Amino acid sequence: MATLNITLENGFFSSNNGVYVTEFTPTHVSANGWDCSIREDGSILCEATRDYSDGIHSMRYEIARNGFARLTLKVDGQPVRTIRKGFVLPRGEKLGDGTLGLAGGYIDGRYAFFRDATFTKFLAEHGISAVKHEDPNRDYVVRNARYGGGECWSRIRTDGKVEEVSFDSLRTERWHEECPGTCAHEYETVYRVKGATYVIHDQVSHEGDSHNCFHILYTLEKNVASLHIEKEEE
Repeated sequence: MATLNITLENGFFSSNNGVYVTEFTPTHVSANGWDCSIREDGSILCEATRDYSDGIHSMRYEIARNGFARLTLKVDGQPVRTIRKGFVLPRGEKLGDGTLGLAGGYIDGRYAFFRDATFTKFLAEHGISAVKHEDPNRDYVVRNARYGGGECWSRIRTDGKVEEVSFDSLRTERWHEECPGTCAHEYETVYRVKGATYVIHDQVSHEGDSHNCFHILYTLEKNVASLHIEKEEE
């Protein structure tokens, strides 16, 4: 489902990416099934509520002025469940500039996040679409293909040591036997990364009706913006 992105400037809502917006003011937004308000103390409250066959389901995302955020889910007849909590701002900073993300879809499966302006700039500079706080030292499947059904391009970027574990040419040999001189190919390589502080797994795939594109950063570093990622040459 689509994700609503709201930009904050100086502690107020300033712009959005246009996902099912019905109301947008500096202090109140109604869009993508969410109702968001900026309180008098500068904190933010966002709620998404829907009535299902088993009762009302409500997801709430609150961000305090000091950057402490809590995402909770409430279902009729059940206790409130905390899905995620923690600080979304560097220590000592106040809620001001950044991006608020609010997913659509079934209430129980929604998610919400806040990225401060420094973090958002860091992601943009390095072409990162998502961050997973997981150990980057693991195996990664890198797939590259180009044929009549579409194409896929993928790779990994890291400061660690990369070792090729396996390689599979998949259907490439058969295609070349059936159509000599064809440029069609499909390769799948498994790489093992060791001694890394981060890995960025890039993939852009458009094959038939499937579109799977991502640029995921894996790291255990809490302050992601402190990572020394080498910029790519333009």
